[in-house]
Amino acid sequence: MCCGVFSGVVKLGVIRVAIISDTHVGQRVENLSRELLEELARCDVIVHAGDYTNYKTVQELSGITKSFFGVAGNMDDEITQQKLPQTLTFEISGLTFGLMHGSGSPWGISKRIYEAFKEPRPRVIVFGHSHIPLEENRGSSLILNPGSTSGNLFSTLGSYIIMEIDTNGKFYYTKKEIKP
Repeated sequence: MCCGVFSGVVKLGVIRVAIISDTHVGQRVENLSRELLEELARCDVIVHAGDYTNYKTVQELSGITKSFFGVAGNMDDEITQQKLPQTLTFEISGLTFGLMHGSGSPWGISKRIYEAFKEPRPRVIVFGHSHIPLEENRGSSLILNPGSTSGNLFSTLGSYIIMEIDTNGKFYYTKKEIKP
């Protein structure tokens, strides 16, 4: 995939989606962990909520699966900021997603993210920035923050989400932890 972003509709059987954010390669960690890369290779789609830090990481991630959805974050280099959108909406097997990085204080961020998407809001809204995993229902939307694969102030472990979506748009997800 040339530019690291696939925008559109994905339809297959059961689809396995990796939801990640705040990888901070070259800043907080030297490389993506082997454990994370192996998990990503078992997925059909990667969704990344920004802060790759460099465009090389975008290219690496977008080459792992056939479909990649990504937005830029506040810590990304100029090339990444230019090539990736700030906000993205897309659909996987009938399930609508909204994706953005987020900004500002972590307090109240899920409300700000939710309000950034207008009606009809996506069923699943994914964001990053805070490095703190979150799952919250607002209206008819599920708001998810996978945390950071490079850890956070409260934990040395990184985190991400694996979601499985069936052909009817029903989904199940699990938060996973890894050593960065």
